[in-house]
Amino acid sequence: MTSLPYVAGYGWLIIILINIIRYYLSCKHLSENIYQMISERIEKLRKIKELSRRDLEKITNIAEYTWRAVETGKQKPNEDHIKALSKIWPEYKVWLVFGEAMPEVGQISPELEEIRDQQNLKTGT
Repeated sequence: MTSLPYVAGYGWLIIILINIIRYYLSCKHLSENIYQMISERIEKLRKIKELSRRDLEKITNIAEYTWRAVETGKQKPNEDHIKALSKIWPEYKVWLVFGEAMPEVGQISPELEEIRDQQNLKTGT
């Protein structure tokens, strides 16, 4: 019977540990979502630019199978992937990582570029 009050006395510690574990799992889930979103943006950008993965391999010197693995979620996108794409399309760097456009500093998204292209067609510029 002496062990029961001992455990009960540390109930607060168990609650804290459970919350730490929950936080860790939520962060891990969040980071997985971030990687997935970046992978989706990489694929979207490649398709918008009408490039195959083989084309991307030729331009970036990163193997086609690596791009496939990144786009399908079998490999997490890393700094090398972002840097390679940023060299080709520096205007998409912020969008690739954060999913946001900052046109005031020259950082755009494919959606913003499409809107600009449509406006230029309308105005003839």
